[in-house]
Amino acid sequence: MKYLVLFIVIMATYSASAQTAKEYYQKGNEFLKEKTYALAISSYDAAISLDSTYVFAYNNKGRACYESASQEEIIPGEQMKKLKAKLFEEGKEAFDKVIELTPKDADAHYSRGRCYWAMNYFESAIIDYTTTLEFDPKHLDAYYNRGLAYQEVNRNDGAVEDFNKILELRELSANTSEKYTDIYTLLGFSKRLLGQFDEALLDLEKAIEINPKDAAAYYHRGTIKAGTDAPEAGLLDLTKAIQLDPEFTKAYYQRGLTYRMQKDYKNALKDFSKVIEINPTANMGYISRGYTYANMGKAKDAIKDYNKALAVNPKDAATFIRKGYANVDLKAYDAAVVDFTAAIDLKTPFSSYAYNNRGNAKRLLKDYDGAMKDVNQSLQMDSLNAFGYSNRGLIWMDKEEQETAIEDFNRAIELNNQVAEFYYNRGTYYLNLKKYDKATADYSKSMELSPEYKQKEIPKLLKVAKKGFLSGK
Repeated sequence: MKYLVLFIVIMATYSASAQTAKEYYQKGNEFLKEKTYALAISSYDAAISLDSTYVFAYNNKGRACYESASQEEIIPGEQMKKLKAKLFEEGKEAFDKVIELTPKDADAHYSRGRCYWAMNYFESAIIDYTTTLEFDPKHLDAYYNRGLAYQEVNRNDGAVEDFNKILELRELSANTSEKYTDIYTLLGFSKRLLGQFDEALLDLEKAIEINPKDAAAYYHRGTIKAGTDAPEAGLLDLTKAIQLDPEFTKAYYQRGLTYRMQKDYKNALKDFSKVIEINPTANMGYISRGYTYANMGKAKDAIKDYNKALAVNPKDAATFIRKGYANVDLKAYDAAVVDFTAAIDLKTPFSSYAYNNRGNAKRLLKDYDGAMKDVNQSLQMDSLNAFGYSNRGLIWMDKEEQETAIEDFNRAIELNNQVAEFYYNRGTYYLNLKKYDKATADYSKSMELSPEYKQKEIPKLLKVAKKGFLSGK
């Protein structure tokens, strides 16, 4: 409506002197140069109303729409989002017309690609950037933006190719030596996602050499180090990234994960709380802080954070499952069943885990038939789910069907021999049958794999098993 009113005003203002399309176009260019975008757009519309094939007017209208939408927010919240979306759509439509009139205009395809990018239509942006490069193989901005779009759709091989192409072409062009200074950071990011860690580190070191204040380069390098064999070095890089950019949410988040991995829960909580402070609508902050509380044995605090995360995204099946775990820890088994059921109802790839865990909660409620039905459903959906076999073994054991139980415990360990819980469950089975030597071996293996798992119970049970073994009873 705003642009329609301006269009009418402009037409009325100049009608007395019978303005031509070219004159409206030139007036639009003046407004565009002054960054008075609304008046520029209306002037181009006036030109187009007089000449529907005025390709330059369409092109510059597209530019004005894009540049206007790319301004910093000047009105709050949703209203600004809607205005930006409308402007990007109008810009895209203007470039549609340019391409219709001049199909081989490389810059028009590039400009429309930028509109698609801004609208989060990354695949469409890639198509336009690719067309741009067909008509202009040395269009560095098209390589750059296509590389960014490839990253958005997780096609990092393509991103690496495009960023390397820029480096190749840049060496041939003295006029572009100061552009694309973040290329090595972007290369490092894509190679990190591809698992090419050594190459990524070399690129990121180059990025930091070029720009020692590149927070993103420190972040990516820190993430690689933290996830490999140098967590302390990773923490240093992540801290440097935060020092350079105190609002760097991803750096706080990754540093929080690293602290948690090192069982430094106090600092992990601080970082996840900072993530929430910077972006209260980002549910990952609540989820990760909740999971940290769960690791600390603070299930009630974990549930509070999971509920906040679910308020942001009520269709997050994984968080319902985590909340169910916390309720199991609190022995609130009925509440856990409700949580696991909510996860099942969402019909996501997590359904197998939800059925398995609901089965476990029902077992703890002594609803053995319901438990067996759920665990069987889980195994039907995923026959390689080792936790399903272990849980079913517990059900058989509770029902005193020992021979069937041992088959499931053995199957769980065959599928995954690195889970302390599986050996603990089988050890308890052996202890109940007074097979003390086997119970001792399984409890010892459980402690070896995870010294913190059942750290109060296992030493006592191990003592009982060893005593029984030595007595021969």
